[in-house]
Amino acid sequence: MIDNIISGSQIIAEVKSSGKHLQSAKMQLAFYLYYYFKKEKNTILKGKLRIPLEKKTLFVDLTEDLEREVEKRIAMVENILSLSNPPKPVRIQYCKRCAYKEICWV
Repeated sequence: MIDNIISGSQIIAEVKSSGKHLQSAKMQLAFYLYYYFKKEKNTILKGKLRIPLEKKTLFVDLTEDLEREVEKRIAMVENILSLSNPPKPVRIQYCKRCAYKEICWV
């Protein structure tokens, strides 16, 4: 869910408690930008990733390269959803602290 749309400046803001998984946070924000640009026919093309506890702010623009990356990842998810059975879970280092670990490892 989008944390904030800064009115008047056409910026979607996403707030994170840590910069630990920065690439994932950027892709989440990129998806929001992509969605609003493509699906809602809105002109929001700029994002702001805020990490208040670390006093960091990063700006993300929906470039053509980023748009292609989002589309690639959407296609990957759609491919998984089209399978008759979900893929077997594979434990990775993030599984111990993942909020969704109960879904994979019950």
